[in-house]
Amino acid sequence: MQRRYIVFSILFCLFIYSKAVSQTADIDVLHYNINLNINNIENNKHIGFTEINFIVLNPNNSIVEFDLRNQTIDSILLNQENIDFTYQNNKISLELNNSPTEDTLIVKVFYSGGNNVEPYNWGGMHYSNNIIYNLGIAFQDFPHCYGRSWFVCKDSFTDKATFDLHITTNNDVIAVCSGNLLNTSNNLDNSTTYHWSVPQEITTYSLGLSIANFEKYEKNLNSNGRQIPLTVYHFSNDSTAIRENFMHIDSAFVCLEKHFGDFMFNRIGYSTTPKGSMEHVDNISLAHSLASNYSLSSQSVIVHEMGHSWFGNLITCANAGEMWINEGWTTFTERLSLASIYGEDVAKEHFRKKAESVISRLPIQEGKFALSGVDSTRTYSSTVYDKGALIAMSLKTYIGDSLFYSGVKRLLNDFAFSNIDSEALRDSLSSYTGIDLTDFFNYYVFDTTLHHFAIKNCTFDNNSADVTIASRTQFNDNLRCNNIRIPITFMDSAFNTCQKLIIDDGNETPHHFDLPFTPKAAFLDLEEDFFDLTTDCYKMISEVGNYEFPYTYFKAQVNSCEDTILIRPTLHWLGAKENEQIESVSRFSQKHYWTVEGINLEKANITAKFYFKVSDSELGFDNSLMQYSSAKDSLMLFYRENPESQWYRIKADYPSTTTGYVTTELRKGDYIMAIGDKNLVSLKEEATNTIKIKIHPNPSNGIINITHPQFKEYCNLKIYNSIGVLVHNQKINPNTTSSKIELNLPKGCYNATIKTKNNSISEKFIIE
Repeated sequence: MQRRYIVFSILFCLFIYSKAVSQTADIDVLHYNINLNINNIENNKHIGFTEINFIVLNPNNSIVEFDLRNQTIDSILLNQENIDFTYQNNKISLELNNSPTEDTLIVKVFYSGGNNVEPYNWGGMHYSNNIIYNLGIAFQDFPHCYGRSWFVCKDSFTDKATFDLHITTNNDVIAVCSGNLLNTSNNLDNSTTYHWSVPQEITTYSLGLSIANFEKYEKNLNSNGRQIPLTVYHFSNDSTAIRENFMHIDSAFVCLEKHFGDFMFNRIGYSTTPKGSMEHVDNISLAHSLASNYSLSSQSVIVHEMGHSWFGNLITCANAGEMWINEGWTTFTERLSLASIYGEDVAKEHFRKKAESVISRLPIQEGKFALSGVDSTRTYSSTVYDKGALIAMSLKTYIGDSLFYSGVKRLLNDFAFSNIDSEALRDSLSSYTGIDLTDFFNYYVFDTTLHHFAIKNCTFDNNSADVTIASRTQFNDNLRCNNIRIPITFMDSAFNTCQKLIIDDGNETPHHFDLPFTPKAAFLDLEEDFFDLTTDCYKMISEVGNYEFPYTYFKAQVNSCEDTILIRPTLHWLGAKENEQIESVSRFSQKHYWTVEGINLEKANITAKFYFKVSDSELGFDNSLMQYSSAKDSLMLFYRENPESQWYRIKADYPSTTTGYVTTELRKGDYIMAIGDKNLVSLKEEATNTIKIKIHPNPSNGIINITHPQFKEYCNLKIYNSIGVLVHNQKINPNTTSSKIELNLPKGCYNATIKTKNNSISEKFIIE
């Protein structure tokens, strides 16, 4: 279901759902036969019966209950005999005569009703001037399943059954339902009866009905040697828009079958409805506002609802608190479908927008809560959809594409037409893939933890690289992540790439990688496949001009360009660490800083532009830094070469407005904004990447000479072996520029690092 067009401000109390005797778990419905005469015998009413085949699971229970909301019941038959009943609080209670568990019982309820919509005015049975339709989920009412708004049922996420529907209505309209249309019958009273059948076991909420003067757009979709019908029932004025909206659905359908297995229902069916959209099996309700206009928004909803054919309709969450399995995973399929239609750049930007929202906006608007065990006021929150999608995407990256998709296909097969919760999802995928997912689920599904990952140190040699990454969380600098699995992409000067997987325990252990080329740069999660506290974007640029990098709050003005360059800004959605302090600086930003990386940046003249906004709103971009316009006069831009270096103030231009961009000459490294006394914080303009150390001879026999800059204070020289173990440590005296060292070390590759208060410089050497 797509609920992005519904404002979720429902943080008030729901209707209390209670009952004196709860027996609904003690029966299993096998089949529904729904017979309704709709808007024919009496205007704006449906009249008829629902027949339910069920078995009793517990012979000790004498009372069973069914759900029906705000209807008038005429009579009830049990096995063709009249039976007494009570109908209170939308519950029908029947007393059985100790029926054995092996018997199939048939209850037949005669009733009538009409417009029957939840208090939120979304889910339910809608009677409009030109259309009658149902939406099977209620946002405000509870339980959220809303089959009970138009037929008698056991209304839950877990009880699935097959269906037959006999819908009689006026001749000037068409009745479209879930399933296959078996036959139509013309009646003497100028009405028509439509017989639809659903042979698959589905939930009550996923049964769809729509009645209107529809036209039908149809074609076949190729499916592994089969032809799957696509049917779109729509209003005549929308014919052109419908054809445009469904022009590319073939690509998305092929993509979803490739990744998740064969489509298991009867057709890809849609009906245009005033409200929506909703994933009814074979008869998706598609909001008219989307169906009548072609846009990326309409496309994302169309493919989202089709994605429910695997997540929600084929496997279903075990309860409302596990809705991320239905909605989060289906929202994840949007990225795959949109990439198949428009390409990866469009799909990545679509998800980049979700990431920014989940990090910066939704915790304030909806509160922070875990994906599993969501309370009923947040079942259909944006967090469930968008964070759920980002976590499903990250799980793919954590496991690896091949293992992930094969594991998910097996999951969908093993749990087809049944229910699953987060624990079973975790355990099944762990078993299928051989990767323990306990920590991943503990962090991202059962808790609210979001981690941040960054390259702390990176050195290159011929066909190899040594990388150390650091992790932290938004609210605890010292809380690291266990069992990290995140991709890193190495790139050479010709833009050749090699992707590796960093598997880390959070202890900042150096990782050595052998590569097919000499790398020039390393990018953590270059293709934005793992959700952490960052939004980033890269562009290949070969011409001068102004370039925007969506959702990074960064722009680049390329003034000159000798060669093709790659620029990748990353916006880190956390600020300076608590212990990072500089005299006369009142505060660093606690909300964000930037890293700018790239290839061939030295061959271009680039002006970097970093966004700021004075705001006292809780959602304001810089509200923790500048709440009043007067603070803007104290705004400064700081820089460091890498996370091991110290921040220092650099020259920048500041606009006179309270929102805009701070500009400076671009160099690789990190940038952060701060407030302080500009008269007391000195500018530092030397380019730190020109400060180097030299080692000779290299290779050596163990005796090396190190030439280095002159330092004003004592600093440490540390030497690490190829796996990151410290093998030598000594002090370097101030006011010296060289040191001779005799090392008694085995043959191999080593890294010499000098750390000062403001910087860290290193060089590799070899002992032969």
